[in-house]
Amino acid sequence: MIRPATCRRHLIRLQWHIFPHVRPGVSQSMPRQFVSPVLIVWGITLGCMTFSFSAFEIFAVGCDAAESFQVPCIPTGESTRDWIDFQKPTGAQQLIGPEGSQLIPENPNQKSQWTFSEGILTASPKWDSVVTPDSYQDFVMHIEFNVNDAGEVEHERNGNSGLYLQLRYELQILNSYKVPFESFTRTDCGCIYGIKKPDQMACLPAGQWQSFDVAFRAARFNEGERTENARITVYQNQKLIHDDYILPRHTGAGKKEGPESMPIKLQGHHNQVQFRNFWIKVAL
Repeated sequence: MIRPATCRRHLIRLQWHIFPHVRPGVSQSMPRQFVSPVLIVWGITLGCMTFSFSAFEIFAVGCDAAESFQVPCIPTGESTRDWIDFQKPTGAQQLIGPEGSQLIPENPNQKSQWTFSEGILTASPKWDSVVTPDSYQDFVMHIEFNVNDAGEVEHERNGNSGLYLQLRYELQILNSYKVPFESFTRTDCGCIYGIKKPDQMACLPAGQWQSFDVAFRAARFNEGERTENARITVYQNQKLIHDDYILPRHTGAGKKEGPESMPIKLQGHHNQVQFRNFWIKVAL
């Protein structure tokens, strides 16, 4: 079956080819002669949610027809990249928002120095972290962050934090804007810490808000043995930096891999990095 989000993107692109004067975000009146075709196109979208791709071909918008319109045909929902469309889904859990932060200290016996004000959660100047109150398996999430400029310090001490998925896999946050991309290491911003550099440069200067959009599929286990590796897709500032990457193992300080769901952590690393608009949606 085709995932609705994937199908929706295909139909939007198809509509652009048929009706090039229509673009999202632009208020335009549509000539009467276009109304019926548009309804047909969006009717096909609804059909995609319940019919297989072979049924979709009945409407002459299958892979062969789509190819003639230069619409990519994506395999049925196997890639985590298909889960991301940069829209907050219905039912998403807001973890940092205008009303407050739901994150809790990682160590309940340690006083947290994280602070919240006006929709922004600011990291501790010390070495203490916060985690989500719930645990997650497969999910899509969005978070915005703003790194600080710590001045003349060792590079990895400048604007350092981290997004730990399941407490196991760290997506690095760092003030890496001034680092030439050819000099990026596996510890720069956007890297899967110690494992993989981002596929392209996406960093903004310290003081500017940035974003991660992440789709994560957890590793699978059977009787204690890993049968499938975890996979991850990441967009930084809506630039694709990890494309359904297969994670070979947990990252540096991450917890050991296992079948159980675990929380997401924002790392405190002696830098007052800021966070806002953090939401997550479990992938079904």
